Amino acid sequence: MKSPLTPLRNSLPRRAMTTAILLFATTAVSTLLSVSQENVAMLYLLCVVSVCAVTGSFFCGLAAAFGSVYLYNLIFLPPRWEIQLVQVDHFLTIVIFLVVSMITGWMTSQLRSRVWQEQENARRASLVAEMGQKYLKLRGSRALVRQTQQDLYQLIGAQSAVYLIEEGCLSEPLCCPEEFGALREGLAQNFSAVCRAAEQRPGREMGSFSAGAPGWTNARMVAGDRLLGVAAVHTGERPFSGVVLPYLQTVLNQLSLSIEREELEHESEQIPLEVEKEKLRSNLLRGISHDLRTPLTGIAGAANYIAANAGEIEPEELRRMMQGVERDAVWMNNVVTNLLHLTRIQEGALQIKKTTEVVDDVVADALERTRNQRQERSVSVRLPEEVVAVPMDGLLIRQVLCNLLDNAFSHTRPGTSVRLTVERQTDAVQFAVEDNGGGIPQQVMDHLFESFVDAGNGRADGRRGMGLGLAVCRAIINAHGGRIWAENNQDGGAGFFFTLPVKTEVIPDESVDTHSDY
Repeated sequence: MKSPLTPLRNSLPRRAMTTAILLFATTAVSTLLSVSQENVAMLYLLCVVSVCAVTGSFFCGLAAAFGSVYLYNLIFLPPRWEIQLVQVDHFLTIVIFLVVSMITGWMTSQLRSRVWQEQENARRASLVAEMGQKYLKLRGSRALVRQTQQDLYQLIGAQSAVYLIEEGCLSEPLCCPEEFGALREGLAQNFSAVCRAAEQRPGREMGSFSAGAPGWTNARMVAGDRLLGVAAVHTGERPFSGVVLPYLQTVLNQLSLSIEREELEHESEQIPLEVEKEKLRSNLLRGISHDLRTPLTGIAGAANYIAANAGEIEPEELRRMMQGVERDAVWMNNVVTNLLHLTRIQEGALQIKKTTEVVDDVVADALERTRNQRQERSVSVRLPEEVVAVPMDGLLIRQVLCNLLDNAFSHTRPGTSVRLTVERQTDAVQFAVEDNGGGIPQQVMDHLFESFVDAGNGRADGRRGMGLGLAVCRAIINAHGGRIWAENNQDGGAGFFFTLPVKTEVIPDESVDTHSDY
């Protein structure tokens, strides 16, 4: 990558070539036009000014002045083709010409240098003005650092590497490999100086500079009294001038402010999350205290009644009461299981352990676990004609089916039917649990799988529920890479569907009953 400053710093051979060409052109024009000696002197003076203006170097102008004096004496003053000054006037002419040429060349080179400096300052000011807008659009520390490296290269023609402070330690140097390949060795040599700069106590002023390895300058980037990182800037053979350092300081200050802004935005985003977590905890406590009180009261009441009237209770009444106790205990176990799953999900600790499971076995197990919740409801099951083996976490998928079946039982009246369907698709297996209850209100359809969402259509069992089951189902299916959704069916009820996007293993088996009622 070519530095933007390279065209303004012409190499010595190019300057010498320019000087020689202008001297040759001036001599040729003066010879061909046969102008007077006075005009020849003026043309050579113009040549000196032109050399200073084009090359921007006083030394090239000085060389052009001596070259002009030599050519003027050799070709245009008698005796020609000899270096002799036979007249005092010619000597004075040469001396005056040389002095005027030197003064004019010096003034021209100074003017040229000032013009170049003003142009460079204007270019840099324009780049600095654009920096603020670019940094506001960027997100992420690495993107900000990359933009800073580009800005430094455009402003001062210097390559740089940035070490950010991550978890109290310096990160790996962030730099562009294709641009920094030749400087890797120097970067490694400068690392000890970077560490010393990081250990220094940051001052109030951001980006204070310190000397690094030969050809390197290190600058600390701080926000207040907190160190954000260290920038290592390659200066080359010559250190930066006082004109360049303010631009370097400006760019590093901009990077420091942008990184601090990123951290503040991240902290501000965490505040609503913490508030939401506290809200979830409060809802959990309220939900647990409400939902567990009812079955616990029933279990305690049944136990007290049985203990007080053990010898007087009819066997049928005792069986009915024990079934109620079992039903409440199973329901409480399901609530606690969902609560544990939700806790793991929120902590990011939900682990999927896939094994090859036969779909028929998973469905049969889920139906057996929810048998006591049916209460005179029937379940119509439709399975593929062949046995389908699917890689899944069998325990978690069973929990999903139990939650969906329990949800269907809770929102339908006794004596109704629930349909459980499994279909094998091209690259997935689809499960569906449908009922003919009251359906799902449209206003909660988009939030149905969120925690603590109440469908608002009433439960047939009279229990309120904490709204955890569907949230757990979504998390489990998403962790499997599948999809879960809900729809209202034509019968007025609701249907819940989920897919497991896997390559299924089909095992033909003519003995499987694919249509059954449980």
